[in-house]
Amino acid sequence: MFMVIPFASCIARPKTDFQQRQLLKQHLLEVAECTGNKDGMPVEQLAYLAGLCHDFGKADSRWQNYIIGIENKQKITSVPHAQVSSCIFFFL
Repeated sequence: MFMVIPFASCIARPKTDFQQRQLLKQHLLEVAECTGNKDGMPVEQLAYLAGLCHDFGKADSRWQNYIIGIENKQKITSVPHAQVSSCIFFFL
């Protein structure tokens, strides 16, 4: 079954005993701002774009179900997300 999860609802990091849940949008923007500058030199813009894209594959419904399972203490097999993220980066 194919399921679409709105991007605004996607999770990057699960809630644990030690940290709060982090939304994917927030995570991508934080990493982008730490790694580059969208208004800087071309190399800084490229680094910003890399940070923005690095976990974009986590927007997949399979990965979202995986991370929700972690929060619910279920044992679920990991879903790869890095390949999608790197493809989007190279495309852009």
